[in-house]
Amino acid sequence: MLQMKKSQDTPKSPNEIILEKSKKKISPEKYSDMLSHLELINIIVSDIKSSINRKLFFSNITEQPKINLDETSDIIEIKDNSSVLEVDYTITAKVGSKQLFNINIKYCVFFSHSIIIPKEFFVLYKTYSLPLQTYPYLRELVNSIISKMGFPPLILPLRKHLVGKSK
Repeated sequence: MLQMKKSQDTPKSPNEIILEKSKKKISPEKYSDMLSHLELINIIVSDIKSSINRKLFFSNITEQPKINLDETSDIIEIKDNSSVLEVDYTITAKVGSKQLFNINIKYCVFFSHSIIIPKEFFVLYKTYSLPLQTYPYLRELVNSIISKMGFPPLILPLRKHLVGKSK
């Protein structure tokens, strides 16, 4: 079972406060207008790491591993006509209290834009739009890595809500 982390009971983080301020500065109409000037140039895997607990893998596992997905995103660079954002995903599987495997994948996403776009737009973008663009790449790559680790296929579910943290 895949668990996506985001506790609703914790106090607001500095990132959540920044997000709220950005929402006040950029209306949905303004966001939509700025979005129309944004073009996706490329999505690349900038870092990837995986590990497996071989001892646990070759033991007789009787319970279903619990899968956890964590996500962070960051604004790397904003220029007058281009921007770079980063998304970092970590997928872990545990059997009881023991970690079975860990996969960390970092994507860099490159954009061009025909107008100057403020940081507040990208704060909103990395929270709401960016995960929807990178998640399909993650699903495919995780399935591929998992099979190469010797596990049966792992198809991550459709993205139906936002998870994780933004830097």
